[in-house]
Amino acid sequence: MDSHTLLTLWILAAVGLCSCQDELLLDGPLNRTVGGNVVFTLINPPSIPPSRITWTSPSITEIITTLDDAEKIHPDYTGRISLNKSTASLELSNLTPNDTGEYTLSISINSVPQQAKTSLTVFVNISNVRAEADQNELVEFNSSVTLTCSASGTLPSFRWLNGSTSVTGSDRVLLDKRNLTILNVTRYDDGPFQCEASNMFSDHMSSDVNLTIHYGPDSAVFSVTPDASNYSSGSDITLSCSSESKPAAQFQWALNGTFLGREGKEMVLENVQTSQSGAYSCWAYNSKTQRYKTSSPTTITVIVAPDPGVGVGGFPTWAIAVIVIAVLIVLVIPVILVLKKKGKICPPKSREAPAKDNSPMELNYADISHFQRKNVQRVDQGNQGGNEETLYSGVRLPSSPAGPTSGQGPTYADINFQNNAAGMRPTLGHGGNVGDQSTVYAAVKPKGQAPGPPRQVPDVTYAQVKK
Repeated sequence: MDSHTLLTLWILAAVGLCSCQDELLLDGPLNRTVGGNVVFTLINPPSIPPSRITWTSPSITEIITTLDDAEKIHPDYTGRISLNKSTASLELSNLTPNDTGEYTLSISINSVPQQAKTSLTVFVNISNVRAEADQNELVEFNSSVTLTCSASGTLPSFRWLNGSTSVTGSDRVLLDKRNLTILNVTRYDDGPFQCEASNMFSDHMSSDVNLTIHYGPDSAVFSVTPDASNYSSGSDITLSCSSESKPAAQFQWALNGTFLGREGKEMVLENVQTSQSGAYSCWAYNSKTQRYKTSSPTTITVIVAPDPGVGVGGFPTWAIAVIVIAVLIVLVIPVILVLKKKGKICPPKSREAPAKDNSPMELNYADISHFQRKNVQRVDQGNQGGNEETLYSGVRLPSSPAGPTSGQGPTYADINFQNNAAGMRPTLGHGGNVGDQSTVYAAVKPKGQAPGPPRQVPDVTYAQVKK
């Protein structure tokens, strides 16, 4: 290598070393908020004050220029800047969003120019956050929606939440900065969704958005009250239908697959008849989703209710009562009569009657029964107070040489009743020849003789008179 080449390399190295040493460095980039202030400072300030200093704004406007003791300030920055001529640092106050950008410092020391650059971002606080959807009413499984968030402020960042849970991306959920897209929404995607916006100099602010997602009906659930296998005619039955649906489902009722023209979640069948038996079903319909569901058919059987006025075998209860009473009369009354005749029940009452001086016999009253008997001894009959009809007759025994122990048979007295309307006294006769055509006989037996009808007269009914 010749000497000329070595000299050239030495000069270049010296120039490069000098340039590196004199390079200016400004602090930055810088971030401030609106209304604040910032100081642009050299990291390696010059050892001697520059003879010339110029600061240029992002709009390439000379903010301030100094030359020795002279100074020139742009009118837009009057009262907002302060320059340190020794260090060439610049303070800028009352910052506005327009102050954001790149700043350049140019100085000259011993007529050698130098330059440095930095940047400033003036942040505007977050405000006016708003979340909205491109549509608010959706149908489950059929619709997709995009939510968008907007905010005023500098460099906002966005975050989406569903309730209190942060939304993350998936095959069905897409996130793109301020946008959230949900594909094939479900009923659980109704929100509320919340958008949070923030930057480094302000707390987050949020806005909510709700989605209305129509779904259903899922199924139609059928119930019957009261729950029974069969229902008596004339009873009331309440049919109910329910279904998960938004909005609430509309219901229609059908019998054996034919619509009845009845709507509502309940249908009351009043005073049902056998003709209303059949398979009942309900249909649930959602006008928003245009979907419907039908319940499984439920069979209702109406049977004829028994007539409360009809008894066993179809006979009316009153007829049965008459039959029962008749049976009791046929079976019970003869027994009572037999017992009465035997003196078991209701023994006949006796009343003493005056007797003749030569007879110890008592006057008794006898129940008189009718039969015909002739040629018997006459007996006297009293009127008993003039009654038109004598039910019980006083029978006076005639004088007879035979006593109670003579063993003679019964003495019969015929008693003839005449019409007593004219106040006539009943007369006694023989064999029914006097007075009324009916002859009444009373069998009179002495004390101690066993009762019994005369054997020569069939079906003799008599009354026993005892002392």
